[in-house]
Amino acid sequence: MNGTLLAAAAGLLAGLAFAVAVLLPRARRQFERTLAEREHRMEIAMGAAKLGTWDWDLAADRVEWSDSLWAVSGLDREHTVLTRASFIAAIHPDDRAAMQDAIDAALLDDAPFHHEARMLKPDGEVRWILSHGRVLRDNGGRALRMVGVDMDITALKRAEIELASSEARFRVAFDMAAIGMALVRPDGAFLKVNRALCVLLGYREDELLGVDVVSLTHRDDQPATQRVKQRVVTGEVAAETLEKRYRHHDGHFVWCKVNVASVRDSDNRPLYQLAQMEDIDAYKQAEARLEGSEARFTTAFQSAAIGMALVQPDGRWLQVNSALCELLGYSAAEMLATDFQSLTHADELPETLSLIRQLHAGDIDQVHQEKRYRMRSGEYRWVRVSVSLVRDRDGRPLYHVTQVSDIEARHRAETALMAAKQLAEYREREKSLLLERLNEAQSVAKIGSWSLDKLSGAVWWSDEMYRIFALDPATYVPSIRTNARYFHADDRDNYHRHIELALNEGRTFEVEARIVTGDGSVKHINDHGHLEYDTNGRLVRLYGTFQDVSERRQLEAQLREAQKMESLGALAGGVAHDFNNLLTVILGNAQLARVQCNDPVLFADKLTHIEQAGQRAKALVDQILAFSRRRPLSFEPVDITQVAREALHMLRATIPSGVAIVANIPDTLPLVMADATQLHQVVMNLFTNAWHAVRNIQGREAAVQLDIELQSLDAAVAGLLGADLEAGDYLCLSVRDNGIGMDAVTRARIFEPFFTTRDMGEGTGLGLSVVHGIISAHHGAINVESTPGEGTVFRIHLPVARDVTTRAYEVYAASGPLPDKVSGRVLYIDDEPAMTLLVRELVADDDVTVTIATDPGLALEQVRSAPGDFDLVITDFNMPGLSGLDVARQLAELCPTLPVVVSSGYVTPALQEAADSGRIRALVNKVETSDVLPRLVREILAARPQAHP
Repeated sequence: MNGTLLAAAAGLLAGLAFAVAVLLPRARRQFERTLAEREHRMEIAMGAAKLGTWDWDLAADRVEWSDSLWAVSGLDREHTVLTRASFIAAIHPDDRAAMQDAIDAALLDDAPFHHEARMLKPDGEVRWILSHGRVLRDNGGRALRMVGVDMDITALKRAEIELASSEARFRVAFDMAAIGMALVRPDGAFLKVNRALCVLLGYREDELLGVDVVSLTHRDDQPATQRVKQRVVTGEVAAETLEKRYRHHDGHFVWCKVNVASVRDSDNRPLYQLAQMEDIDAYKQAEARLEGSEARFTTAFQSAAIGMALVQPDGRWLQVNSALCELLGYSAAEMLATDFQSLTHADELPETLSLIRQLHAGDIDQVHQEKRYRMRSGEYRWVRVSVSLVRDRDGRPLYHVTQVSDIEARHRAETALMAAKQLAEYREREKSLLLERLNEAQSVAKIGSWSLDKLSGAVWWSDEMYRIFALDPATYVPSIRTNARYFHADDRDNYHRHIELALNEGRTFEVEARIVTGDGSVKHINDHGHLEYDTNGRLVRLYGTFQDVSERRQLEAQLREAQKMESLGALAGGVAHDFNNLLTVILGNAQLARVQCNDPVLFADKLTHIEQAGQRAKALVDQILAFSRRRPLSFEPVDITQVAREALHMLRATIPSGVAIVANIPDTLPLVMADATQLHQVVMNLFTNAWHAVRNIQGREAAVQLDIELQSLDAAVAGLLGADLEAGDYLCLSVRDNGIGMDAVTRARIFEPFFTTRDMGEGTGLGLSVVHGIISAHHGAINVESTPGEGTVFRIHLPVARDVTTRAYEVYAASGPLPDKVSGRVLYIDDEPAMTLLVRELVADDDVTVTIATDPGLALEQVRSAPGDFDLVITDFNMPGLSGLDVARQLAELCPTLPVVVSSGYVTPALQEAADSGRIRALVNKVETSDVLPRLVREILAARPQAHP
């Protein structure tokens, strides 16, 4: 029921109450005759409308209620005497004073009584009532009675509250959304925008409101934008999505995925459009990088050291590289004019075609075959061919990717080896010496040899075979049956399938598998076998080589992990560098705003929040730089209690309130020699790991507890905690949770890089491995105890600081009085335009001029053409083309006396070395630019030999 209907109902009820009060004395007799009937009808009507009547005798202070009011109040009718006091007592305590005032006001003048209040029932239920009545007076104006009606409006009030709550939730969801959101008028102008959209496009809210969406759209995307707007506004579609570019405040364009939906009134007229704008700029850049990746593939294909080719499904060469042409002696045109079938030796062609059919059918993933190709000279050359099949989206074959390796020398060697073995069988006197030499060679190469007599089933092993299997040749007799049990259970079927396939098709075979040796260790092996037939074509013998490739596989795995970590570190370092620039601009402009603001007191809190958030972000950037190994470790005396408290402060804002965080941190503890940023990362990672362990537990409160205490360890206990720990004093930091816990298998792998028990997208598996690496670098130890279903505790032991050392060169920090007024000319070089504008604003005044440059090469040309025009050069370290060190070196040659300052987000050993050698006057932490650079410039200008007029 809306407000208009409620007011009409109240007026109608007021008139009804007044008519009852005035006409009652005039028609008492008639009323008494029909009273019972009318009361019955009235009760029915009142009940249907949730109405109740009341009559208050002022002189007797007695109140009469209809049945419906007794039901609403929940009071005991037989034991309750209704008076003004008892009625007020039934009102909610928060509304009693207002009800008293409303009653008193009605008694003082002749105005109608109209009031809303909550009634508190004895069982605690709250009901909203709307009271409407009048005061009946005698001829002298004395108040005799108050009569009226009450309406139960609880449902209406709840609906109003729910509506208000729903609107509030929408506002919160709109304002706090992680993606840009806007309400757009039918004419295309912004009606309302959220903070995320302002951040995405770089505008303030007041700069966007009223602006036409099309005016911010890239010219090439405007027609599509107009079409979508027309379709949505006219109702042709309810919503539509498109990708387009918006002009950022700084002038560049940002790719966004935009979803537009029309909101209409009850008559289906458009009110406004709800637009959601998701930043897909990185995705678009990735598409561009993909095109570059394809170009790099072409380059790698052509420059590969082995033969490579793309082959059509029918066998015709589609593309060949120069290595393949050189290997076989053909030109590229000659190769493309033929197919692989015509170049394959007739003896191997049936096997090749069979393997290709299996590849197309999906029975095998790759083809590996040793075969002979006919060269242009007419001779045949042994090669190893590996073929992969590329399919289209529907699974149809597109082409083969073929790699061709020259194995002519190896094949000759194998042939010679087998010939030597055959010769040894006929020359018994030379057999012993030959086998000895063979075993020595096989031991060096970890290659054993074997043979199987097909008729008798007898198996022969070389000595290296026994060493690979860790079996005693004096007790173990190799056979097909006993050998099989040493193959890993997961690889056994695949190994036998390869051999059976080779036997069925009459070809050589090569297969990799794992074996479980006699001493229980697991090894990776490569088995390469050949078939021998008699003159009648009957298979009489199998022979081959058996190589231990465990070390190679381990090195390959280590290389892959190293490449992953290197790529991740490079990415993290690049992101951190960009963030350093952004943070410097943010903190610098915050400081300028504090100085230049007309009313600094009004904005002091907001600027303080900006600066505090910027400093926290700086600490996070330091963590990223440390992880990416772009920031060197800075060991210095650290109060671990302060580090833990700062980390907990950040964690309380991210961990859900339902997780109890308990901290037992003493006020004073000894210092440790550590990198504070990395210790901060350790606490953050351990708490994040603990939160994931407790977030889904049932039946108990989720809790994470941090304890720090001083422990003195003797040599025995220290040795148990860590192999490198010595006896002495240690700080023990423990993080305990009551989560799901871990079994022994999981606990044994938690510090492996990329190992994680979380779902896809919930973690990289790097957190605990990073923690382990940090603690190891700090000469500490980390241990874990866990019980499934009960929880986990991580304990870290760090040695207490003993000797304190400092770095030879420190980053510049402002101190002492500010120099008197100085003058001079400064050249500032930075590839980030926002940084150059900020520095000029910070440093320049009436006596100090600042020339900015975004290209280090052009800046050096300025100095070279007029070496006396500048008194100081400030340069960013990380720039494309020339680094800050490069600029400093060239300036030292051009103008040896010209002071150079380098600004960097992180201090590398090369920077420290250059500063120590005198090429650099000072190093500046880039995030602290606004704090230290103005003072440093004036100190250097004041110290120069003479000032310019």
